[in-house]
Amino acid sequence: MKKYILPLLLAIIGFSSCENTEDNSPALQAEIDSVFFKANTSFLSANADGRFIIQGLSANKSLTISIGGEQEGVYTLGTIASNYAVYEDAYGNAYSTNPLGSGTVTLTHVGDNGEMSGTFEFMAIRPGIDTVFVSRGLFYDVPNGVIEEDDQGGVNDGTFNALVNDVPFDPATVAATDTGNYIIITGTTTSISILIRVPADVQPGDYTLPMNGFQATYAQNAAGQDATDGLITIISHNTSTNNIKGTFSFQAGLNEVTSGTFDVNY
Repeated sequence: MKKYILPLLLAIIGFSSCENTEDNSPALQAEIDSVFFKANTSFLSANADGRFIIQGLSANKSLTISIGGEQEGVYTLGTIASNYAVYEDAYGNAYSTNPLGSGTVTLTHVGDNGEMSGTFEFMAIRPGIDTVFVSRGLFYDVPNGVIEEDDQGGVNDGTFNALVNDVPFDPATVAATDTGNYIIITGTTTSISILIRVPADVQPGDYTLPMNGFQATYAQNAAGQDATDGLITIISHNTSTNNIKGTFSFQAGLNEVTSGTFDVNY
């Protein structure tokens, strides 16, 4: 997938609350478990499948919102695949509204150039581990970029496959995100999710799990477990084209993940 994203650094001056913006700069902010989060960079991308993805990045955290359209109104999170929110904390732990969380995004304005404004609140879950509550969320005048389809018309970020207890795992959704500190790669079906996390500057080589900065997680329905042992191998990592290829295998509780491969653009 080829991505053309137009990031714009924020110049936020004098925000006194999540309801009050005192200049006309793009903004994304919220309270996360009652702690104020303000993005240093925010951008919007239009996906080929009709989704609009709004992302805010701070030095070590990220907040991502996806909605399945550009009509002003309320979008419900946690029940529709195209509508979701993901929060990643400073340790690279990802909390998602899909499939077990909940929340709403209210799109209040779409500008002439596609910029979007609105509000949001949600509950996001790291399955079987923890929950975060995001309230008083606001995005204002976030500028629009473009994400194009790949040559096959796909809308995923690449390929991601594995065997789970010797059963083929073929995810419906493959996502890859550079949070600044980490690259997070996930493959997701309606009930199962596999997450691979590596440092953003990772070099080709073998990395034995558990290892600081690396993570492999298997989640099914409400139960999620990190790898107790395993191996992530980075075959290649091109930071110019934002492409990373690798393999993985790991044990998470009673679940054995083997023959894992990924080739994604983030």
